[in-house]
Amino acid sequence: MKKRGPARTPTHLLKLVGSHRAVSREGKEPKPPTEKPKSSVKMTAQERRVFDIVCETIKGMGLQASTDGNAIARYAKSIVRYNSVCEFILKHGESYAIYDRHKDGTKTIRLMKRFPESSLRNELESSLLRLEQQFGLTPAARASLEIENAAPPVRMRRIRESS
Repeated sequence: MKKRGPARTPTHLLKLVGSHRAVSREGKEPKPPTEKPKSSVKMTAQERRVFDIVCETIKGMGLQASTDGNAIARYAKSIVRYNSVCEFILKHGESYAIYDRHKDGTKTIRLMKRFPESSLRNELESSLLRLEQQFGLTPAARASLEIENAAPPVRMRRIRESS
């Protein structure tokens, strides 16, 4: 059975927005260390670069916790996979034709089918969006946050494909 209602807002985020609920929850919620997360997930060099960029970004936002390592690693793996799927789609398109060959040597299109990568891209986009929302990496997720004495903004570096 699923939990009812929306996900609970962490106390430190309630404090940032000045909510009265933060006082009643004080001391009842675990407080993970804010050091750089480590992950037990094996990652390629490219995935490790994404991992480091995301860690740097959420640290600059004041949202980093050492317990987020595996979730960030899943995000990094998904981003790298998403990029490769998008490259495939750019090269081959989203669909391909199935032809009927006739006895006279001509052929006609019987139907168009989608490449599996097209569906995979849609699934990855949905899961990436959910992870980005959890880490505060979307404008809507940050809309109600107000951080006093925040560190200067950190720009996300561009992730380059290794050739």
